[in-house]
Amino acid sequence: MKNLYTMLFLFLGLFSFAQLPKDIVNQHCYDSGWPDMTEDMVETKDAIYILSDRLTDDGNHNYDHDIVITKTNHAGELIWQKIFGGSSEDIPASIITDSLGMIYFGCMTYSSNGDIQSGNIGGLDIWIVKIDTSGQIIWEQTYGGSRDDYAAYLIYLENG
Repeated sequence: MKNLYTMLFLFLGLFSFAQLPKDIVNQHCYDSGWPDMTEDMVETKDAIYILSDRLTDDGNHNYDHDIVITKTNHAGELIWQKIFGGSSEDIPASIITDSLGMIYFGCMTYSSNGDIQSGNIGGLDIWIVKIDTSGQIIWEQTYGGSRDDYAAYLIYLENG
């Protein structure tokens, strides 16, 4: 019976802390001119990089997704915002940084043009991109087979 009370106390204690009010430290809105949805973000020693999905419409209700990377300082002030992708649908998944401060983002793409210089293998492919701190593409590569392939998370390994 003592174990039951201990478990109940721990559960209720954890639950009650989840209900404490949180203070908003910083709040900003970054608008690319179209509806955006943030997928992931990563913090470095000098900046925050936000990975978003931008939905655009060509005016004829033909919708397309693009990749938006927004760089801010730690106070939330916008440094730059860049659009990545091709003429087909590009869907963001994950963003990470390495020990040298380079930024990597992963997404899924139907595109084979624009920033996707490595082509499209077939269907929805995984697209991994390495950019520098100014948003310039250093390296990019698509991966996949003849059918749809899906990206979820990038993980940086110290051994490469």
